[in-house]
Amino acid sequence: MENLKEHFIKTLIVVCASISMMLFVTKIVVPIQSNFLPEITLYAALIFPVHGIRVLSAWLFGWASVFYLFISNIFIFIIFDSTTENPYSSLTTESIMAWILVSVICVFTFDLLRLCGIDIKRNAIKLNKDAWKLIVLVGFISSVFNSLGHNLIFNSTILPENSLRLILAFLFGDTTGTIVCLIMLIYFFKLFSRYFSSNPLS
Repeated sequence: MENLKEHFIKTLIVVCASISMMLFVTKIVVPIQSNFLPEITLYAALIFPVHGIRVLSAWLFGWASVFYLFISNIFIFIIFDSTTENPYSSLTTESIMAWILVSVICVFTFDLLRLCGIDIKRNAIKLNKDAWKLIVLVGFISSVFNSLGHNLIFNSTILPENSLRLILAFLFGDTTGTIVCLIMLIYFFKLFSRYFSSNPLS
C-alpha cells in the first residue's frame, strides 16, 4: 500500500510538472515561434521544457518513470492536444506510439550510457556540475532518438523538405528545455536547503 502511495505521489508530481511546462510552451513559446516557423511549430517547439521533465523523471525514478510519463502524456493530450490541430490531436496508432516513444526514450538513453561506462547517480540533492552536464548530454542524445522516431512515426504527415528542419528543431528545443528544467531544479534545491537551514526547528 505504501509503495502504491509513493507511485501515486510521483505520478502526480510528474503530471503537474509536465502540465506546467506545457502551459509555458503553448502560451509563450508557440505563439512567438509560429510567426517565424509555422510549419515546424506544428511538430516541435524551440524551447520544450517538457522534454526536460522526461529527462529528470528518468534520472530520478528509473524505469518507473515510463508509467509516470505515459500518464502525463494522457493528461497533456486531454488538456492541450485534443483542442489543437496537430498530429497528436486524435487518438491514433501514431500518437500512441509517440507517447510510448517519449516515455521510454530518456530512461533508455540513461541505460545506454551506463552500458558505455557512464553512470549518472540518481541524487538530486547532490546535483553537481559534472552530473548536470551529463544530464544535458542525455537530453541531447535522447532528443536525437526522439526526433528520428517522430520522423518515422509521422512520416506520412511530415513533408520531406521539412524532415531535416524538424530534426534540428527537436534537438534544439529538447536540449534547451532540459537546460531550463535543470536550472529550475538547481534553484529549487538551493531555496529548499536555504529555507531548512534557516529554520532548524521545522
